[in-house]
Amino acid sequence: MANAHAILAEVLFFSLDFYGAAREYDRALAVAPGGVFVLATYARFALVLGHFDAALAAAQKAVGLDPLDSSSYVELAHALYFARRFAEVEAPLRKAQALSPRSTEVENRRIQALLRLGEFDQARQRCESVATPLDEDTRHRCLASAYRPLGRQADAERELKAYQALDKDTEAVSYARVYAQWGNKPMALLWLAKAEQLLDPRLIYIKVDPELDPVRDEPEFRGILARMNFPP
Repeated sequence: MANAHAILAEVLFFSLDFYGAAREYDRALAVAPGGVFVLATYARFALVLGHFDAALAAAQKAVGLDPLDSSSYVELAHALYFARRFAEVEAPLRKAQALSPRSTEVENRRIQALLRLGEFDQARQRCESVATPLDEDTRHRCLASAYRPLGRQADAERELKAYQALDKDTEAVSYARVYAQWGNKPMALLWLAKAEQLLDPRLIYIKVDPELDPVRDEPEFRGILARMNFPP
């Protein structure tokens, strides 16, 4: 059962066992090389390893096999985002949104792409609007990220505090992302160290996350990355 191998791979993957996940994905792809679920989940695995061509090929194949599955379009957008092809993210998100109009995941990925493109005011407007489908904590995170480059530091700090009050230590990597984008390297590295201590599953993105680029050359960051033991 290919999907069973893919689900086990996801469990291992988010438990930071990358070699175990690779083994299960190899089995899943051998059994069902055209399985939509297998391809879509494998795309995310490949992209966090930095294998962007393989990730994009798998995501595009999944979309082609089942063009009515909104999650496949989201995975394609996800792969494009981490490949730093931010301007291309919107096209698959529109298709995903047409299939799932109230998807918070679609809107979250759209906003992240807008922020990376420097469209801070547009991101702000979307996050301030109650019509935008976002979870409460995601809305606070978005506003913390958008207000700072717009010169609204006090508002940004207020939103980050509200975000942290809701999610406590469970979003350690996300707090590091916000601080890194603010240019506060010590706080970004502190929260990444906390994330490593807590085995935060969002650490899977550390190798390729564009939001962490400001601290990528710091010794503390390189140490965490080395200890993650990513396959080549």
